[in-house]
Amino acid sequence: MLSPRAWYLASRGISTFASLGLALIYSYDLGQVNRAVLAVIMTTNALLWIVTTSGSTLTLRTIGWPNLGRNLYNSFLSLAIIQLLVVLAVFLIVTYFYSSYKNRIPGNLLLIAVVYVCLSGLHLIVMEALISYSKFRLGALLDVSTIIIQFILYLFVLPLGNYSAAISVLLAYLFSYLLVGTGGALYLSRENHHRIKFVNPKLFFVETRYRHSLGSSIGIMDRADRLVIGFSLQTFVLGKYAVTSSLIALLRFVPDTIARFIIAKEDLQKWKFIKNRYLILLLIFGLVISIISVSRFVVEKWLGPDWLIPMNVCLAIAIQELIRGVYVILANKNVKLGFSKNVNSTSIALPILAVLLAQLFLGSLGLIAVPLGFCLAYGLSIMRLRVRR
Repeated sequence: MLSPRAWYLASRGISTFASLGLALIYSYDLGQVNRAVLAVIMTTNALLWIVTTSGSTLTLRTIGWPNLGRNLYNSFLSLAIIQLLVVLAVFLIVTYFYSSYKNRIPGNLLLIAVVYVCLSGLHLIVMEALISYSKFRLGALLDVSTIIIQFILYLFVLPLGNYSAAISVLLAYLFSYLLVGTGGALYLSRENHHRIKFVNPKLFFVETRYRHSLGSSIGIMDRADRLVIGFSLQTFVLGKYAVTSSLIALLRFVPDTIARFIIAKEDLQKWKFIKNRYLILLLIFGLVISIISVSRFVVEKWLGPDWLIPMNVCLAIAIQELIRGVYVILANKNVKLGFSKNVNSTSIALPILAVLLAQLFLGSLGLIAVPLGFCLAYGLSIMRLRVRR
């Protein structure tokens, strides 16, 4: 019998693979240019919510939903409203510049995107609250339900309305977040009987001190490459890059899982094979070759050869994912050992350095400059994390 945590981890894996499947389906329907526009909308949304809420959601998990007193509970909700306003403001600014200088985003698509941004925030906060409440089975059920609703809406319901592919994708996500987010919020409100009112958000925000940088930094690094490409290269390049990089990103599951075990103070010494470096290198080499080969095969057979990006770029993306994994594990290990200050400063500098390096090499190297710049930034950050102080 699986434990509640195992149920949740399994649901995350199922949802991730299913999301990749759905992305392949709608990428075929969208085409390269529209896929790039949607990538900008989704990437900007994800980045903004990660940056604004990573500290508060981590604090929420630390305190626990049942342990929030009346004032802290309402302060958290007040802070969430302010975060929503910040996210919407920055989202509109970014999409305005993209629409003005790269590709025009139709007004009806932008309006739906704004609603999508609001409901994705609701879904994110509700899911984090459920996990902080240790409701792992319910979280797993809602997680899988979200992707199932998206599949049903996109494949069977929305085609009846004769919407464009881009609008259909956002509507499928939008309504899935509405249904699941509202259901989870009603459950949480039933379990928490505090009367809702506005309380100074600073009360909860103070609790989040020094808990923003690592999660925000990794979240930015996982998506900033697409924004660099979206604003700096031809539109269709981002559409192709987004599909392949999403498939190769499956490599990050192994280091992310190890990082969770480190934070949970799991004893990794009992995993004998971790001590065998040659075996680890062999497994990593086989995994990289396999996932690149499978990714290119899937893209070529489903979307066509025009969607393929060069093999050397695929290899650079895979190396970026591996170096990212080393950074995540080392950063979490440093946090566990009490070197949070070093992790905090390194995490703040990491995305800034990565974007600068990518832009520096972009003119001479082309597309491969982006993953290579990110690899170099991760490498320099790893060197800094090894100097513990």
